[in-house]
Amino acid sequence: MPCSAQILPEAVSKANAAEDAVEKAVITSEMIAAGGDDLDEVRQAVGATEQAVQEAQKAMGEARIFLNAKQAAARLETQWFQSDPES
Repeated sequence: MPCSAQILPEAVSKANAAEDAVEKAVITSEMIAAGGDDLDEVRQAVGATEQAVQEAQKAMGEARIFLNAKQAAARLETQWFQSDPES
């Protein structure tokens, strides 16, 4: 298993991507209020917001999967070292 120095940059990158996607969704959602009485503009803003939210959810899911996999691997390695009488 790679050491934490190898895992950390990718983990930070995935977390930053998720954070950026959430911020984009928030900014996009503000377009709904900015649409005012223009129903077409509001509909476009809602569609763009829904798409941005889906992208944010995907980015968060990818980060969560990555971190959970690395955490599980670390647990297994720790258990292996603890149960290995030669180490």
